[in-house]
Amino acid sequence: MLREQITALAGAANTRRVAGWTGAVAIVVGEHHWVTCVVGPSAVELSDRSITAPTTLRASSFAALHRWLIDGVDYTHLVASGEFTVLGVYFDVLLLSKVLGLRPDRKASVSR
Repeated sequence: MLREQITALAGAANTRRVAGWTGAVAIVVGEHHWVTCVVGPSAVELSDRSITAPTTLRASSFAALHRWLIDGVDYTHLVASGEFTVLGVYFDVLLLSKVLGLRPDRKASVSR
């Protein structure tokens, strides 16, 4: 179920949400590589190979990954609870979340 979800999210990814950003985030569950998300100018590709990525998102369990990908829990809450650890560039995980549609765009608001 998780593999199907990340594949669907990657297929529907909107790289325009973070125009100009390209990068790679390896997702690890426990000590085992799960998938690497490679964000290009117009698409997200998934790699099963453990490629060198500047950032690693380490999930403590598949249940934690499920909470992010299926239940819609923001990754920042999972980091705060200790279920996720970010090794490398924290901002890359934010941008990946935006590209995959897991993090809503903030509405521009003006306070007066």
